[in-house]
Order: sequence, then structure tokens, then C-alpha cells
Amino acid sequence: MIVEKIPAQSKAPVKAEHTISNQNWVEAPQVNVAFSIKHDGSSIYLYYQVEEPQVRAVNTGFNSPVWEDSCVEFFHFSTLDTLSGLDAHANFYKCGDKLKQPHFLSWKPVLCSTPDFHTPRYFGQLSFL
Repeated sequence: MIVEKIPAQSKAPVKAEHTISNQNWVEAPQVNVAFSIKHDGSSIYLYYQVEEPQVRAVNTGFNSPVWEDSCVEFFHFSTLDTLSGLDAHANFYKCGDKLKQPHFLSWKPVLCSTPDFHTPRYFGQLSFL
């Protein structure tokens, strides 16, 4: 996926351009998720749009288990400090472990037998312009 560079004074993206539709481990037909990603050379800007039948927001403390709530996540692996010209590996997620209908969606499929979003071999490539 190409990650476009925006001027530093620009606002974060406000239009979702990519879907998070791989339903890992369980079906979640009522959960719809889309996202956009941009950068300004030093910062990454993410925009998520989520539709789901239940919202849970219980874990609000530092390092609390937010994945149990209505949660979106972004994990990436790269070795450079600057974003322009960088090729990185990442995945985008939507989970809700403790919702009435638990779900585990991702941009790229995660082919583990149990939920594990921290596995870089299932990340997709991002190319930062």
C-alpha cells in the first residue's frame, strides 16, 4: 500500500480509503471497518471509520487491556526513523474480545490458530512516499 505524504500543516485524513475486512477466528458480519493512513515525514496519521452493533469502553488506563473493548489497532515494523522513502510492514486491526459478539478483523489475514495480532509475518507492506 502506498502511504501518501501530506504537508505538515495539513489536517489528518478524514476519509476512509481501505477496508479491514478479514474476519479472523470468528465471523463478524455486522462489523464494518475502514481506515486511511497518511504521513508528514515524521508523524503517521490514521483515520478509522467503524460501524458495530455494540460499543464497549471500559479499559481507559495506561497499559490496560484495550483489546477487550471496541478497539482499533495499528502495529508496524520498520528500522528507520524518517518516514519518507521508507518501506515498512504493518497491519491494521479491529477487535473486541469482551463484546457480546467478539470479533478480530484485520487488513491482512492473520493465519494463526488463535488470536495473535503481533505476528509480523502476517503484516502487509507499506511504502511511504
